[in-house]
Amino acid sequence: MTEAGVHGVSRAPSGMPTRSLRDRFGAVIPGTPISAVEKSVATRDVDCQVSSGYRARLYDAEWNRLVHVTASDAATLSRARTDMPEVTDRLRSDVASLQR
Repeated sequence: MTEAGVHGVSRAPSGMPTRSLRDRFGAVIPGTPISAVEKSVATRDVDCQVSSGYRARLYDAEWNRLVHVTASDAATLSRARTDMPEVTDRLRSDVASLQR
């Protein structure tokens, strides 16, 4: 991105936006207009992430993590009790109090 005239960028996509870019473009406040220069920097950043393969590797890493978490959660949940009289009693009590 430096060769495109965009300075103050991070060496890794995960470091974007850098403090200097945040300072340059200001706070991110919902409803604040986005400048053409800011759009251009963001577009170049995404293009760089895609062309370098970063986006695909990030997606694969996130997918693999979710598969692992889902499998470990399933194992934990399958060992959990399904009969919880204390919870059932509390829910019945709460519902009854709302119906009064």
